[in-house]
Parts: sequence; structure tokens; C-alpha cells
Amino acid sequence: MVEMYSPPEMPMVRNAVLVLDWCRENGYTPWYMKEAVVMDQPEMIEHRGRCHLLLLPDAEPYPQGLAAIPQGSPLADG
Repeated sequence: MVEMYSPPEMPMVRNAVLVLDWCRENGYTPWYMKEAVVMDQPEMIEHRGRCHLLLLPDAEPYPQGLAAIPQGSPLADG
């Protein structure tokens, strides 16, 4: 899991381009966790100040258990 930020020196869209390039070069797929969809265009997250991506090997599907957890849900105790 990668937590992405948009500091002034590197806008989110530039950050996203770098992640997409790394994924293509290394056989990974970046998943935009808020929507549980593949991030295939950097513009998908350019409006975000921060977000979370899940980087999985290309053949690995998105974990359905994660898709069922609403954004902002509290962590379970113990």
C-alpha cells in the first residue's frame, strides 16, 4: 500500500505518473483504493491532496474484502 501526497514541489498528477511508470516497468497494477478500481490514468487522482494506492502484481486481483470496507472506517480492536 502506498500513501500518496501532493506537496507543492510535486503535484499529485506528477506523483501518479511516476507510480504508473514504476508499475509498468515492474509488472504491477496500481489500484485506487477509494474506488477499488485500477488507476490507469494519472488524472484519476490529480484532484486529491492525498490518497492510497494498492500496488499488486499484474495477475493479482483486488482483494474483495478490501472493496467491502467503506473509506474512513475505524480499525477494529484486537
